[in-house]
Amino acid sequence: MTDKIETINYSSMIENPEENLKIESDTNDNSETLKFFEDDYELERKNLNCCERYFSPIRGGSLRSSIITFASICFGTCGLSLPVAITNVGLIPGTIMFIALTVICYWSLYILLLAGRAKKVLNYSKLVELLLGSKMAFILDISNWIFCFGVLMVYQFVISSFSMEVLNVWFGVDIDDQKVKFLQMFGMMLFIQIPLGMLKNMSKLQYTGMVGLFVFFYITCVIFIESFFYFKEGREEGREIKYFSEINFSILDSFSIFLYCYAAHNGMFPVYSELKDPTKRRSFAVMNRAVLIQFITFCVILYCGFFSLIKETPSIFILRPDLQILEGFDYFMFTAKVIYIFSLNCSSAFVFNLIRTSVKSIFSIDRDLPLKYDLALNITVYVVSNTLCFYISNVVQIIGVIVGLCGVMMSFVLPILCYVESNGLPKTHPKNLGCLLLLLVISFMGICSSTKSLLSIFDYKF
Repeated sequence: MTDKIETINYSSMIENPEENLKIESDTNDNSETLKFFEDDYELERKNLNCCERYFSPIRGGSLRSSIITFASICFGTCGLSLPVAITNVGLIPGTIMFIALTVICYWSLYILLLAGRAKKVLNYSKLVELLLGSKMAFILDISNWIFCFGVLMVYQFVISSFSMEVLNVWFGVDIDDQKVKFLQMFGMMLFIQIPLGMLKNMSKLQYTGMVGLFVFFYITCVIFIESFFYFKEGREEGREIKYFSEINFSILDSFSIFLYCYAAHNGMFPVYSELKDPTKRRSFAVMNRAVLIQFITFCVILYCGFFSLIKETPSIFILRPDLQILEGFDYFMFTAKVIYIFSLNCSSAFVFNLIRTSVKSIFSIDRDLPLKYDLALNITVYVVSNTLCFYISNVVQIIGVIVGLCGVMMSFVLPILCYVESNGLPKTHPKNLGCLLLLLVISFMGICSSTKSLLSIFDYKF
């Protein structure tokens, strides 16, 4: 690698997007290099009317498939913790924090995509290596690996919590029975998670994303409808809306949860590597529509959960007490939990695919792993993550550790450094100084958040 880095002219890219089109790759590996083409299927779609276009079958690599996959990256579990995040800090501070992190995360996704298209690189690690050097690329790979490992733990925590509740309802099993908890976690891992983890083609996971989105939207609708009844019950019991809450260390938990909602940077490029005809318009359409879907859905859960006025908001909101008018059993939410167990087990395959990519990058492996090594990695990751998750008591602890240590690095630090390195402005330019100041503030928050969560895991009382 040369010491001199080619400057990316962002303004010219925006004004002259046609200059970035019709670039042919000199390699067959489109996981790292952009290929611009139009197949017969895409040409046929241009002659369809609006209804035929949006209700025709969804195929791998299509615009809709990519939007679904991108959006489903963040629709695993993070949104279900949003109500406790805003409850911790109050309505007004929580709203400001949520909107600010949404804007900043979108901006970091935007500049990453611009840089990737300019360099014709659809691999986050290789892009960082090109702009910042091999040491920073190694740090990214380690951060990505740890972050994805933590996301798997979050999934498994939620799966275990929901599964124990289902077993309690159907078979009368004690929710706190540790032996049953171990058996159901081992069974899910052996018969669902590990086999699905062997899938490597992202486009084959589109139906997993569709199921996840359907379940998440169903849960969102149930939360929205039931929030009016919860609000009525809460007011009758004398609970008030908290516009501001006492400032304490819980603000760090809220920071982690809000950031976790949009930490899709590690999964963005694999989605684009499967996108057919990745012109500038189609590439940004995927990102814009996916982020918009996420923002609207998260807002519904955030505010409906907050205005439900739950006495003690749980870290996973749908583990709240059932409505009194439903006589203590919410069939609508119970159905969602059953489907969600299946959905999260399937979504774990996408996360493991990111772990596989990081491991290959760490060890500079350019080809697919041999079957025996791939299976060994698969089994090791799931066994270790399930074992650690077995002893975790609160999902916010996991989120705080992985976001503070790795999410900040992937979603803020490296994108900002890539931007400063490639925008062609002097390091002392006000725009670059502002970016670096933002980097320092968010990095400080991330370190504090991870420290607080680690201490909480070891039962330190704040």
